[in-house]
Amino acid sequence: MIDRATIDKIMEATDVVEVVSDFVALKRRGANFVACCPFHNEKTPSFHVSSSKGIYKCFGCGKSGNAITFLMEHEQMSYIESLKYLGAKYAIEVIDKEESPEEIANRQKRESLLIVNEFAQKTFHDNLLNTEEGKSVALTYFKDREISEESIANFGLGYCLKDRESFSKHALSKGFKKEFLIETGLSIAQHSKENPNELTGKLLDRFAERVIFPIKDISGRVVAFGGRKLRNDNPNVAKYVNSPESELYIKNKILYGLFEAKKSIEKKDICYLVEGYTDVISLYQKGVTNVVASCGTSLTDGQIRQIKRFTNNICVLYDGDSAGINASLRGIDMFLAEGFNVSIILFPNGEDPDSFARKHTEKELDIFLTESKKDFISFRCSLIAIENIQNDPTKKAHFINEIAKSISVIPDSVLRSLYIEQTSNSLGISSSILTEQIANIRREEKRESYKKRYAPDYQKHEQETYRDNRANLSDSYTNNANHNPLFIVEKDLIYFLLKYGEESIEVEIDENNKERITVATFIKNSLQEDSLCLSDTILQEIYNEYFRLDQEQLKNVIKHFQLKSGEDNRISKITIDIFEEKHAIRSVKIKESIIDERLRLNIEVPKAIYSFKQKIVEERVKKLTTKLQEISKNG
Repeated sequence: MIDRATIDKIMEATDVVEVVSDFVALKRRGANFVACCPFHNEKTPSFHVSSSKGIYKCFGCGKSGNAITFLMEHEQMSYIESLKYLGAKYAIEVIDKEESPEEIANRQKRESLLIVNEFAQKTFHDNLLNTEEGKSVALTYFKDREISEESIANFGLGYCLKDRESFSKHALSKGFKKEFLIETGLSIAQHSKENPNELTGKLLDRFAERVIFPIKDISGRVVAFGGRKLRNDNPNVAKYVNSPESELYIKNKILYGLFEAKKSIEKKDICYLVEGYTDVISLYQKGVTNVVASCGTSLTDGQIRQIKRFTNNICVLYDGDSAGINASLRGIDMFLAEGFNVSIILFPNGEDPDSFARKHTEKELDIFLTESKKDFISFRCSLIAIENIQNDPTKKAHFINEIAKSISVIPDSVLRSLYIEQTSNSLGISSSILTEQIANIRREEKRESYKKRYAPDYQKHEQETYRDNRANLSDSYTNNANHNPLFIVEKDLIYFLLKYGEESIEVEIDENNKERITVATFIKNSLQEDSLCLSDTILQEIYNEYFRLDQEQLKNVIKHFQLKSGEDNRISKITIDIFEEKHAIRSVKIKESIIDERLRLNIEVPKAIYSFKQKIVEERVKKLTTKLQEISKNG
């Protein structure tokens, strides 16, 4: 237990802005600071930090608290650990008098794992600099890669000795427990050759005869290691080995070099992403300090969100070969979907960021990075020349469809439009065709998300039926919109029926009387009084089925129609269409006027009925006029 006086002293010294900014890139807005919330995924900042009040608050997810609760929730520290962290930050001595047995056990385990990793890093670093084996083998490797002594110290590089039991024996002799050595992944329990299920009791070093790259979390604590082999005589031995996941090391949330780069990324407002450890170090040595690596693993959403804490601008650097190009394309869409401004730099053939940085001066590198940077559309379009597909219509069509998929994931509609225009101009394709293709892709993605969310056990043959018929169905609905002038107003009626059918509105019975009836009843009565039905057969099917559903089914009526499958997947398609872009625009307009759509039902629903009936009259008049003209023409 930490005494009250010490806690008060810590709280007086603590600035919540200083604490939060160690983990999140804050930007001043008036008297407060703002950022994208680190507790949930969002595109625009709703996370506010007030230095004067000593609190943070997210108006998106509702998370709030002070510096201590931030550390507890964001860094998974206990209350005691948070106080000790702040005590160390502000040079205040913290004496822990009493903790619960469970708190003690959890804290001690986590601290033990961190201490083991810290001990290992120091041991590996010492091996590199102060043993004959380390100096002759590993230090020579680093010098050959032109990694300076300053970088070796800054990144804590090291070497694990060739003897496969060396580190484990050394750690055990210092009193470290076998279980912690295994859990951190530094050591591996040896199995008997005669009986693979039987342990020998010995520990083997995971990183034996490898140079070591310590992997730090965003706070600078060593949570894992990457080891590179130095000999190439055995192709069955992996070139790189990383620590396994542990309580400390969650791979999809860690980026190599982020701790060293975070201040530079925030200051320069751009992050360079590379693939390997030496790429980071070589660029860092040439002044590119805002660089991180994905540790040789496939890029993850968690890693992307780590970068988003500090900037919305990402530049992906890849080797100048086909594998590098393909790798860059896989990550682009993920960044675009998170609202990043994406640029790409492709190195000359045979070069990677490490080799290129070593061959050029700091100024030459800076000029190359500035002049070679392309936005993702320009980069994708440049691949047409590289892959020589300009004169192959089939390949070019596939290429354009791939670009359309990338544009479709961009959340900002204005930015999507700008990229559509740029692609149209670069590739000589109609912007309207590209817009339609992107709308189809987004609609398909939305349908898939509904299936994943509401129908995880969707039958495989139903999915295949939908894919097989999708093109025909799409043509069918496009034709309806183009050739049936009633189609748009009928979609409006179905929109109100499905979304607000059970809501009540006020209707006039006579001059002095009004009563409240449901929207569904009003629409039904309005059509029946003039003996009308919907001209589109699919919309009429939806209309008829709506009035056959029971009260339980009506609770999720939109989902009911959107998940229609089998022969009725045309109903699913058109229902999703109804609630897609047209009514997204409706919702935006309602939000802009700060009026809930429900409050306008008394106006909007009768208006939709009036528009429907007016359109019917117009079409009948048009037909009669045409018929009269034909009669007159024929005498």
